[in-house]
Amino acid sequence: MLHICTTHPSGDCRHPVAEAALNESRRVAALQSDNFLAWWCRGIAAAVASIELDWRRWVWSGSPGAARDLASEARSSLQAALRLQPASSSTHALLATLFLAWPPTDYVRVDHHAARALALDPGSELALLVMAERTAEAMPVVNSCAGRCRSAVGWGWPVHGSTSDHHLLAEHRSKLEVQAAGFLRSAMAATPGRAEVRAALAMQLRSSPREAVELLKSAVAMAPNSRPLTDIAVRALRGLQHEKEADEILSSAVEVGLWRVNHQHPMTAFWQRLPIAPFPELPQLLTLSAMIERSWAEVRAEAGSMFGGKLVFYNGFAPCSPRSVCKEENVGLLPPRKVYAGRWEEAHVYLSEDGVGGRWQRSRCDSQAAPRTCAVLGTAAASSGLQVLRASVSRVYGPRTRIPWHGSATQGRLRLHCPLFLAPGAVSLLHLGDNSSRLHDAEGRCWWFDESVEHELVYSGPETSPPRVLLMIDVVHPGIATAGVPELALTPFAGAPYWASEFMFAEVQMTGMCSVNKSW
Repeated sequence: MLHICTTHPSGDCRHPVAEAALNESRRVAALQSDNFLAWWCRGIAAAVASIELDWRRWVWSGSPGAARDLASEARSSLQAALRLQPASSSTHALLATLFLAWPPTDYVRVDHHAARALALDPGSELALLVMAERTAEAMPVVNSCAGRCRSAVGWGWPVHGSTSDHHLLAEHRSKLEVQAAGFLRSAMAATPGRAEVRAALAMQLRSSPREAVELLKSAVAMAPNSRPLTDIAVRALRGLQHEKEADEILSSAVEVGLWRVNHQHPMTAFWQRLPIAPFPELPQLLTLSAMIERSWAEVRAEAGSMFGGKLVFYNGFAPCSPRSVCKEENVGLLPPRKVYAGRWEEAHVYLSEDGVGGRWQRSRCDSQAAPRTCAVLGTAAASSGLQVLRASVSRVYGPRTRIPWHGSATQGRLRLHCPLFLAPGAVSLLHLGDNSSRLHDAEGRCWWFDESVEHELVYSGPETSPPRVLLMIDVVHPGIATAGVPELALTPFAGAPYWASEFMFAEVQMTGMCSVNKSW
């Protein structure tokens, strides 16, 4: 389905096959209102055509959207088809998917249509996977802390600590994991060849690590060219203390050209021609960082007033107390799991529209909280010619914080670190996966690194001292201008693009079901 546009023509960048099928099915449905196949085809064609195909939205925002008008047409068309054939299990399953992954979400209808689909056909793979994803989304985020946990709010979902006060929450998650695993086993029995189902099942088996390891290895063997599955398997195997198997999988992926180096393995977007430099020093980058350095004292002075409450800091990354070591179990069928120490938080100063980048947008900068910082950022962006994705202020607390190994899911995002406050005696060190490292050694001394290269941050400092404070700026790698369109991949179960690609697009192309060549 990955027919990618290199521009963004006001939402007109759609898949031509889906557009053609949609137009034809609209015509037939208008002439034959009792034609089940016409309404059914119109529904899935509208769903596929709704997917945004501008590659920049896939890369920078991380969530390519779906046009709401076409999503609504898809739902209403499939509901019309269902009125003509109420016992159609596939139509119920498709509607459940649309209410789950296309905007706006309606969990009541998801549950209704998935249940009806499974009542009509207990082996419906799509309905089973929808129920598995629905169950996984209902799981609470659980943090097991060696220390004091507390409740916090992260990216819009509740974050709870599973201390003795929250043991019922952890038990509830375990029950949901069992339910999700049941749906996934049934789906795997229906379609044994879908590798992502094996990986998802492995992620639900915390009590059966041996089976989880074998499932992860078999998922990679079944889909050796899948960047998302390979990356997910490597990180999961490392979390299960199977470092050797993870390294072997990663090395094999590099050998076959999935990536170029072991320490950079983005999941969703990858440019084969984009230079790899963990600490890049391109002219445009140096122009921007030099301008920030010249004005850092002004930014630092303004940052002091930011702490008075004008900026909204979120600590969903680390809801445990500064002295805690925490293990986080997140949401989803392929949940990220991480072990971290201490506490850090962040506040956005600038966020480009939908995270797409482009020219500097003054209205997107929080000039009420940081007027001088916004002015400096706007001037620096204009002078360097770089596309700024976001700017934020980061705070890290003592006595010890460790932000675990991670990397951007997409290649091509570079990050500037510019220290504003460093406590005397504190040490802030960024490690990169190529065994290089860089100290935050002086206030106002800024440097760049490639956010898609695996990295971790280790900080130590007096607990009674103020936190370490950074200004962070993310930009689009300037080399992308000549690197062409990236190789894109869909993260399994992650939103409308995955479900459209895996379960609907083939139907749009299928002769005899939803083909523009069919004689209605």
